[in-house]
Amino acid sequence: ERLSEGPQLVLDGRASALWGGGLRWPGFVTIAGNARGARFVVPDAGECSRIMDKHRFLRRFAVPAGTYPGQYDPIESVGSWSFIMARPDLDDDIAFRLATSLHRIEKAGLSPRQLGQSTAANTLAALPEPAALHPGVARFWRQQGLMP
Repeated sequence: ERLSEGPQLVLDGRASALWGGGLRWPGFVTIAGNARGARFVVPDAGECSRIMDKHRFLRRFAVPAGTYPGQYDPIESVGSWSFIMARPDLDDDIAFRLATSLHRIEKAGLSPRQLGQSTAANTLAALPEPAALHPGVARFWRQQGLMP
């Protein structure tokens, strides 16, 4: 019933797997840190290509070695950089302020490890098209010289 219960359900055998994503995702950290460890199941290269053909916003993505306890090799998969989902009518100035705050955190080096690889530059590079950005975020990134 609750997302937070997932890791315990796997650890005590009431569930056989946990689905999720993200670097240092708390559920994965909990399971990987357990004495039994974790096994990550990811698509192979062909499956990655098929997934990306169908979902253009996804890109090849590698979880760096050592992200989780007992993970000695990179995990190759597909993924996206962090998104903030907003209602279509979100005021441009609010989106601008959100982008400003996130960029300030990034520049100060204060991003938590879970978000540490998400930057304005690599997020923009991963977009299927610039029109996917909220106009307020696009305005901020243009002012910062991050996009034309």
